[in-house]
Amino acid sequence: MSRKIATQEVSPATRNFDQLPDSAQIGPRDMCALLSCSNETLKRRWKAGVIPLPIRHSHSMLRWNVGEVRSALAKMAQARAV
Repeated sequence: MSRKIATQEVSPATRNFDQLPDSAQIGPRDMCALLSCSNETLKRRWKAGVIPLPIRHSHSMLRWNVGEVRSALAKMAQARAV
């Protein structure tokens, strides 16, 4: 018996992350997809300084600068390689 796995639509920002300019911004859903983590883990990582702080555009609208995210991802990859 096969099980259906629920999949969410991957956003264009996540799918085309490498082509985005460094000045672009991405939201929490894209950050969670890039880091393969939940919203709560995402929040813990930014509070711990592992990833850059989000830019708060309003009470409920958070965005991350793509250039800063790329830099943080490179640091994380370098730390894992050591």
